[in-house]
Amino acid sequence: MMDERYKRDLNRNYMNKTDAQKSEEIYEDRMITENRIYGFLPCVEQKKEKQTEYFYEITGRQSMELLYERREVSYEQLVELLKDLLQILIASEEILLNADHFVLLPEYLYRDSGKTG
Repeated sequence: MMDERYKRDLNRNYMNKTDAQKSEEIYEDRMITENRIYGFLPCVEQKKEKQTEYFYEITGRQSMELLYERREVSYEQLVELLKDLLQILIASEEILLNADHFVLLPEYLYRDSGKTG
């Protein structure tokens, strides 16, 4: 089970997830922490004793949950989201990431604040 917290330093904001159960190295973890993958939040991994922490940079981004909690998603926005998800699936397939492990909950889907709509 992963615990979630938010952290802010001088110039950046992070969503911090801690995995206290992690005992083995996973290919997918290395791929997302060592590469810039289209559609994925930049991520840094830090190991501490028997737990692993993941810091996802969310600077300049807003979760879909917060973005649409007070307004409805338009048809155009939904189409754009689905197109983005398709591109992400194609990009992740090329580097052998398992889409069954993706977390597609609104609180973990982020959109650049600068995007309109």
